[in-house]
Amino acid sequence: MPFDLLKASLHAPTRTSVPKAPPHTLILTASKFFEFSPRAGSEIAVEKYTGRELRVREGAARAQQEFQEQVLGPALNDLLLHPNWDVFNIILPRYYWNPEAVNSVLEQDAAWCARRAEFKAQQQLKEEQEKREAEKQQQEDEEQQQQQQQQQQ
Repeated sequence: MPFDLLKASLHAPTRTSVPKAPPHTLILTASKFFEFSPRAGSEIAVEKYTGRELRVREGAARAQQEFQEQVLGPALNDLLLHPNWDVFNIILPRYYWNPEAVNSVLEQDAAWCARRAEFKAQQQLKEEQEKREAEKQQQEDEEQQQQQQQQQQ
């Protein structure tokens, strides 16, 4: 299976059936979270500490890498000797990926990814504009408040 097709199979509009590897060797080694959903004109409190999305910090990433190398890797090597992998190796050649169908899926996926990137860019511009407008309004309010204080004196 071409790697690009595998990536595309994970996107909503181009979901594809893929060969199922023996589940006892499937290990989540990384994750990516969606960005926090902004509220119009307000900041999200947790964003001050984590940024726009959750991420593994540097120290935790080092510990994770060390665990993968010293514990997980050796254990996974033993699991690859399991008889289920022999069955998987027999079944795998039965899968055929028609090049024309693959190209069609990849084209659809590329178009979807482009639309998604454009949407994200527009959302970011909108958020930046809203933030600038909120800052401008706050500055105007502060100036008006200062003028009122000066008039009262």
